[in-house]
Parts: sequence; structure tokens; C-alpha cells
Amino acid sequence: MVHYLSAINLKDTDAIKNENLQVRKVMGKVMPGIDKDKKYVYYDAFNEKPRYDKEVNRLRWQIN
Repeated sequence: MVHYLSAINLKDTDAIKNENLQVRKVMGKVMPGIDKDKKYVYYDAFNEKPRYDKEVNRLRWQIN
């Protein structure tokens, strides 16, 4: 599972989707092996840092 902060409003799903594609392109270089030999990889985009005492909005992609 990959969590990342985005400056793009989560309601702008087209822009977030494009950003997510860019994130997926570099993840294998930043964290070698994360995108290999996995049945699924989940990507969560947040507009604010998740906290234990407050629920925050996110978008999730499942890549298989």
C-alpha cells in the first residue's frame, strides 16, 4: 500500500488519476520491488496527512 499527499483537490478525479499514473511510474525506482511479484498494489491519495483522531478523505486505486 502506497500513501501519498496531493496538492490536487480529490474531487478533481481526472487530475488525481493523471497524478497517480505519474506516481506509479516512479515507485519502482524509489522503492525497488514494490511493483514486482505482487497480486495487488493499493495507492491512496490524501489532501491532508492522516491522523489517528480525525478521519480524512482519500481516493484509493487498486492496481493488479
